[in-house]
Amino acid sequence: MRTADAAAVLAAASARGESWLAPDEVAALLGAYGIPLAEQRVVGSPEEAARASESMGGELALKALASGLVHKTDAGMVQLNLEPAGVLEVAEDMNRRLRDASLTPGGFVV
Repeated sequence: MRTADAAAVLAAASARGESWLAPDEVAALLGAYGIPLAEQRVVGSPEEAARASESMGGELALKALASGLVHKTDAGMVQLNLEPAGVLEVAEDMNRRLRDASLTPGGFVV
């Protein structure tokens, strides 16, 4: 257990005034306590999500990121059981729906 590392992650988020951790901060926090995560990649666009999915292979999950988007599942911004060939279309649709909800798309977690 690396409590100093965990405290540093939380302090950095707090200093920014954030009440929610970014995906990389969640991974660092859980890693500090030895909690494993499934392989994931944070990407900035639908095209990058498609490329990441191709290199990862298998069934994938896709989660949209946007400032102000907290309940991603309730908003339909999490899709499970995707094959790599379907990721681009789903990611583009998520971005379109975020913009329709007046949110700025911030990337994806694959």
